[in-house]
Amino acid sequence: MGVKEILETALILGLDYVQFTPEGSTDEYAAIDLPIILELPGSLPPHDLLAYAEAWKGRLAYIQLNFQEISLLPELSFLEPLMANYPVLIDCPVTDPNIYFTLLEAGATGINLQGAPEEVTGEKSFDDLNRFFALMQSEL
Repeated sequence: MGVKEILETALILGLDYVQFTPEGSTDEYAAIDLPIILELPGSLPPHDLLAYAEAWKGRLAYIQLNFQEISLLPELSFLEPLMANYPVLIDCPVTDPNIYFTLLEAGATGINLQGAPEEVTGEKSFDDLNRFFALMQSEL
């Protein structure tokens, strides 16, 4: 989705934030005057993550790091400089609440939980999330 479409959608829906994965330079997105949730693949090297964060500084609401699998989550020491200086959301499929507690203790601002993919159009299973929240309550 281009900048024009992002702005039109945000206006129509009355959004407070916009979220996207950047394509191109920050100058192309200068017209977006809403706080930004910058979505980045967690596979980027730490120095690239910091470079993205610096380039978008002042416009960031959050940086969201996406990890397709928990096995791709790096050692937390790689993420700590980023999490110490920027609000970072972690998006990673996890069923163990202890991993989320560890991420939050390490400095993550928050975690992004999602239901399973749609089984059929318009129908989703939240069984995994229900199990996760039950486990989380038992850990607290």
